[in-house]
Amino acid sequence: MKLVYTHYSVQNTCPELVEGLLQSFPSSRRRIYKLTNLQFFFPASLWQQRNGRNCGNGARWCSMVSKYNLKELALGVLAAGIPVITFWLWDKTLPLLLEGEYRDFIRFIMPIVGLAVSSTLFALLGIFVRTRILAYVFPIISISASFLFIPATPTVLGAYAASILLIIYAVYRMRQEYEYSLGFSVAKIVRAGLPVYFSVVALMLSMFYFSGLDEERALSAFVPRSLIQFFLDRMSGEAGFFSDLPKMDAETTVDDLLFLIAERELTKQGVPFASISKGELEKIISLQRNNLSQQFGITLSGEEKVGEAFYGAITEKIQNFFGPYKNFLPVAAAIVFFLAFKAFTWPLYFISMLLTYILIRLMVFATIVREEKVTIEVEKLVF
Repeated sequence: MKLVYTHYSVQNTCPELVEGLLQSFPSSRRRIYKLTNLQFFFPASLWQQRNGRNCGNGARWCSMVSKYNLKELALGVLAAGIPVITFWLWDKTLPLLLEGEYRDFIRFIMPIVGLAVSSTLFALLGIFVRTRILAYVFPIISISASFLFIPATPTVLGAYAASILLIIYAVYRMRQEYEYSLGFSVAKIVRAGLPVYFSVVALMLSMFYFSGLDEERALSAFVPRSLIQFFLDRMSGEAGFFSDLPKMDAETTVDDLLFLIAERELTKQGVPFASISKGELEKIISLQRNNLSQQFGITLSGEEKVGEAFYGAITEKIQNFFGPYKNFLPVAAAIVFFLAFKAFTWPLYFISMLLTYILIRLMVFATIVREEKVTIEVEKLVF
């Protein structure tokens, strides 16, 4: 069984048109469609162009047939427009990742939902839009419009060309799977093109990410600031991994931390903390601060937040590790983002497949699409 859009009724069909269309199919893979299928998939104007003949008594009908089906156009507009809105949302959300802020996950909900809806619409387009030019043009328009959100650099243009080729291949694979499959299986058709579609999405978003990167921001891809603070919260305090460290929060400065450590050490040694003059305490803190500066190879004034000090020390080590190749840090960060996001899309792939199946069932129930038997002739080698 195959699912197709409901189309025009069989009345007023031109017999010459039907006969010519049937003869136009290759003999090796000729499909014997019902009259309604012929009217839906091949408008009369297309047959006239191929055969140079008119429809005789059905000329009036031929002139009334629109070139494209309105349902295909509506689905194509949605499949092209919703992804553009989704990528616009990602363009507004990705700066959080550029700054290394991963805790504000609420703001990522809408872009993720938009991505699931976009992939579902792409799957429906590949299944139901049978007019070849529409099936390819709408995804290309969507990709092209989304790339307008970022500056055109040689790298971005190369990614754009690759995205166009991949999206064309994804549509082609889904159409081929639909055309030559003996039955209608959502999972089988979607599996042919949706993974490639998500590869295109990951490539595009990695370009969005790359366009806002410099060396400093690229380091946040390897060492997010929020991750540093997360570990500091877990390592400090009595319940932390290192119970010797005083409790720290995001506002704790280096001098605050050294003051707490000095107070605790003097108390352990039996020295009343109140007996230490302010000048002596400042000398102790200054000495400890200089030791930390030498140990981590960074300059500390004491007013820095502890998280920022650790972040600076770690990023300095990363820059020294890359040495003269640190200019490639943005490229490396974009590659890491692409691989991470590609892995993230696997759950979205199954969600999109489920949404596609549910929407098709709903469209069948609403008689937007219907089941129809189609006979397919194929060539096989026999001995």
